Amino acid sequence: GYRVEPFGGGAYMVTDNQYNCVFFVSTEGVILVDAPASIGQNIAYAIGNTTNKRVTHVIYSHAHADHIGSAYLFKNATHIAHSITKDLLSATPSSDDPLPDVTFEDEYSLLYGNQTIRLSYKGTNHQPGNIFIYGPSQKVLMLVDVVFPGWAPFAYLGEAEDVPGFIQAHDQILEYNFDYFVGGHLTRSGVRADVEAQREYINDLKNNCNHAL
Repeated sequence: GYRVEPFGGGAYMVTDNQYNCVFFVSTEGVILVDAPASIGQNIAYAIGNTTNKRVTHVIYSHAHADHIGSAYLFKNATHIAHSITKDLLSATPSSDDPLPDVTFEDEYSLLYGNQTIRLSYKGTNHQPGNIFIYGPSQKVLMLVDVVFPGWAPFAYLGEAEDVPGFIQAHDQILEYNFDYFVGGHLTRSGVRADVEAQREYINDLKNNCNHAL
């Protein structure tokens, strides 16, 4: 099954309580952010039960297949990602995930219909190419596999490839003006307090490790 959580302003989260993704309904079409393999066809059902507009853009948060493994369902859309993400996907040619049509290095703004989505890359955290996705009018922020609202991080800090970058990402998240945070996993969206709580947890973990050494 799946659940749709509305944020207002045409923004929605879809979750199966393991993974989540976001879509924005514009006057011209739907902008989808990630397409987790576990939700699969239910992403299309969730969108279809919300609007009659088709998915015209798919934004990849990063290259891991568990978060974009259903992107092939929207192969006629324009796919957008960081250039590193395209490089990583190009290195696995057996993947069914469509390669990005549009890439960027630092910042990219998608203005489509009445929606604006701002993409930003601030360096490696969970994986090289993992980007911040921000809907300024709805105050919705998405960064995947870093903060897990209501839960402690997964093992090995969510398998972070750059631990200092993972730690720094908490401060980078809190630089945004957001009311809703989507972390890519588990049962619900988050708020600033969830990010602050995990930052405190991570800092306590770091400080106690330093003390033990």
